[in-house]
Amino acid sequence: MLDDNMFIEIPLSAGEWERILRARDERSQAERARDLKVSRWAYQKWEQDSSMLSSKMITGLEWCRLQRWRSGLSQENLASALGITRIWLNRMENGLVSNNELLEYWEFNNKKIDGQFKVVVTDGRGA
Repeated sequence: MLDDNMFIEIPLSAGEWERILRARDERSQAERARDLKVSRWAYQKWEQDSSMLSSKMITGLEWCRLQRWRSGLSQENLASALGITRIWLNRMENGLVSNNELLEYWEFNNKKIDGQFKVVVTDGRGA
């Protein structure tokens, strides 16, 4: 089973990678756009870029967010599927409470999606 102390190597689009970097910095789109000296509209377009990058290392927590983004689910819809509140899901996605339930949910659902995601789990030290 995955846990958030592991890293996952997965192919990402340029937009997905930008969203992950922004989430790591805990920045809004407006703040990130200001940092990069571009308009918010231009930054939103960057996050929508679907051109594929090479594989990147992300945490289990980031992988959970990525699965939700890729599935097109809102936090409200996913929280409802899990039988929890959107606030609690947000706390799980931000690492403020245990996210084991979230990791289990996505791990189970990815097994049902034949070959769509290829996940390699490491301990983050390249082992």
